[in-house]
Amino acid sequence: MAKNNNESAPQGQAGLEEVNAIRNILFGSQMKTYEIKFDELKAKLDEVQAQLAASVKSLDERVVADMGAMEERLVKQHDKDHASLLAEIQKLNEQKADRVALGKMLIQIGEKLSS
Repeated sequence: MAKNNNESAPQGQAGLEEVNAIRNILFGSQMKTYEIKFDELKAKLDEVQAQLAASVKSLDERVVADMGAMEERLVKQHDKDHASLLAEIQKLNEQKADRVALGKMLIQIGEKLSS
């Protein structure tokens, strides 16, 4: 039985080689055409992939630049709002100080009237 297995393997190998030879004879020119087309498609795909990578890089750089500009505008607006708020606080403090001064003057007037 061992001899049958060993003998069938070389026959199977020879049969496979014959099938490959027949396939090459029948489909050889078509296979070359397909290989050429696949190579062309691969080249186009590589080109498109390179263009896509360049576009993504450009878009990424633009987004980073836009984010930087937006951050700068926000900081300026924040500083402007902060300065405005401080000015309003100072204005309110001055008005409050005027009330204190007015109160002191009224006390002095009241003291003068009572003396």
